[in-house]
Amino acid sequence: MTTERRSASATGVAGTIPPVAAETGTRAVDRALSVLHLFVGTKSSWTLTEVARASGFTVSTAHRLLKALLAHELIALDPQTRAYTLGVEVMRLARGIIDSEDRHRLQVVAHPELERLRDLSGETVGLHVRITRNRVCIAELSSPHALRLASTVGGVQPLHAGAASKALLAWLPDAQRADLLNGDLPRLTPLTITDAAVFDSELQEIRQRGYAISQGESVAGASAASAPIFGMDGSVVAVINVTGPIDRFDRTAINAIAPDLLNSTKMISEQLGFQPHED
Repeated sequence: MTTERRSASATGVAGTIPPVAAETGTRAVDRALSVLHLFVGTKSSWTLTEVARASGFTVSTAHRLLKALLAHELIALDPQTRAYTLGVEVMRLARGIIDSEDRHRLQVVAHPELERLRDLSGETVGLHVRITRNRVCIAELSSPHALRLASTVGGVQPLHAGAASKALLAWLPDAQRADLLNGDLPRLTPLTITDAAVFDSELQEIRQRGYAISQGESVAGASAASAPIFGMDGSVVAVINVTGPIDRFDRTAINAIAPDLLNSTKMISEQLGFQPHED
């Protein structure tokens, strides 16, 4: 998630580094992917020295792996800063996930409600889905304010931080949720919840409330509210996330938009064939 008033980072171009022969075998693939995975965390731009230090490879090995990834446009090199960022091929691959038939229908059905919530709240509104152990933004309408928060379509975030992540996790079966929360929960900001027991307790509260809230947990200074969209089988297929700067989108603003958020997700769920059980 980014604050859009800030200057954009270098987009990165392939430059003139020629392709190199890739290492062969599974080990080479594993090493290249371990380097690529560095770019999907909280740091999106890496120099050669930083990649070598973070990956544990020598500078020469890191350089060889980066050149191989660069040749396939999985990363890009900014010729001025000499920093690497994700390349256009990653977005092409991501579009294959985002543009699947089911998700396209979801986007079409959800779009009017995203617009309504954006206009009511004045904040950025996005549609997020879970893909393995991450969440991905598949649609987003930006706030009209000059200072606004955005995840950007195709943006990947971890599942343990932020309102959208918590809403995606809260209604999962216990065993599946426990598996996804197994292991370390990296601290993204000073307010990130890193204790699995504390996190699970909050998910119980979210189920009772019907929506999730986060303030500064995934991005410092960001605030969000998120509610689930249920599919025909009763599982959560996506969440709607409303996000803005914490000094503007505070608890009062969240409480004001919450009924509309829940109404929107209810309407979309019904259009997707969800029929809640009567008590």
